[in-house]
Amino acid sequence: MKKVKQRKEKRILFDKSQLAPLKVDLETKKLLAEVGLPRDVAPLFEFMSSKNQLCTLCETLHLSARYQLYWFLGMTKLGDPICLHGDNGNIVLLDVSNDDCERLINSSLVQFLQFVELFYEYIQPFVLRDERPEVDGHVPNILIREMRERFEEIDKEAMKPHSFWKLELDSLSK
Repeated sequence: MKKVKQRKEKRILFDKSQLAPLKVDLETKKLLAEVGLPRDVAPLFEFMSSKNQLCTLCETLHLSARYQLYWFLGMTKLGDPICLHGDNGNIVLLDVSNDDCERLINSSLVQFLQFVELFYEYIQPFVLRDERPEVDGHVPNILIREMRERFEEIDKEAMKPHSFWKLELDSLSK
C-alpha cells in the first residue's frame, strides 16, 4: 500500500466486509478500511458516512439506478457529491449545476488522499475559520505554483483543463 500522509485527527474508517463487493483494487479497499477519510477538509470537502458504511448515491440520496456505480464519500463546498466510481476506482464529483455531469477529481483514492493532504498542508494557514470556512484570498503565487507542480507529479490526469483541481488552484490565483 502506498504511503498516504495523514493528519492526527479522527477519520472515517469503513467496514472491510462491506467493501468486499466493490469492483476496485485491494489497495483502495485497504485504504478505506485502514486509513479512511479525514472528517473535514475545509473549505473544499466534507466527508460523510452513515455509521462507517459506504453506500451508493442511490442509497444515500435516494436517486435512480443510474447512480448505482457511484459510492458516496462526501460533498464539495458547492454541494456536489464526491464519489468513488465503482468500476474504475476514480474519485469523481457529479456536477449538480450541470445535469450531474461526472468530473474527475483524481485517478485513484491514493492520489486523492495525497492531493487532499497536500492541499490542506499548503492552504490551512490561509483559511478563515468562521461559520463557513473560506480561503482568505492571500495565498502567495509561489505556493500555488509549488502545489501545481506537486499535483502534476502525483496525478497528471487530475490537472487537465477544466478538472476540479485545476479550477480550484486557478481560483486561488485570482
